[in-house]
Amino acid sequence: SDIVTRVFVDRGATMWLATWNGLNRFDPATGRAETFKRNPQSAAEGYFSLAQDPSGDLWLGSTTGLYRFRPSTAKFESYARDAAAPGALSNNTVNSVLVDRRGALWVGTQNGLNLFDRARGGFKSFGKADGLPGDVVSCLLEERGGVLWMSTNNGIARFDVDAGAFVSFSIADGLPGPDLSGWNACDRAPSGEMTFGGF
Repeated sequence: SDIVTRVFVDRGATMWLATWNGLNRFDPATGRAETFKRNPQSAAEGYFSLAQDPSGDLWLGSTTGLYRFRPSTAKFESYARDAAAPGALSNNTVNSVLVDRRGALWVGTQNGLNLFDRARGGFKSFGKADGLPGDVVSCLLEERGGVLWMSTNNGIARFDVDAGAFVSFSIADGLPGPDLSGWNACDRAPSGEMTFGGF
């Protein structure tokens, strides 16, 4: 697809492109891309976020769930919402994926924040009842010291992972508007300053 939603350079300096129709490994020197898809016959296999875990696997967010891609085998594994299964992903629309400094996998969805439990292969979910200001978690960033920041549909949240506590920031704190769920738009500068985009 010509629509590229994310550009990611992994620890081995390989460039990956998340597109609206597959995952691509791109060679800037030749300008050529190799495409990887769950279903080679599909015409729409979109990915919107991309991260790499300590084992080298890539994690991709989409509107149909969360996917793990193993570059060593070129195989995909899927994780999806199942209301009947305890510990399932809280929502199939995955806006943001972050692997923190400890190697933990965090997933921002249209219905809460999820932490992947590698031992069980399931997820622990956090929502408004846990202190999130809004259930739509658009973009995830990590501060030094293991603190997470995230944009939502109702302001920005700071999450102290060790304490398990959220702090919310709103228009009253200077935000231009409540909805900061703009297309997984955020960035952390080398200085530590964070920028979040919204509507």
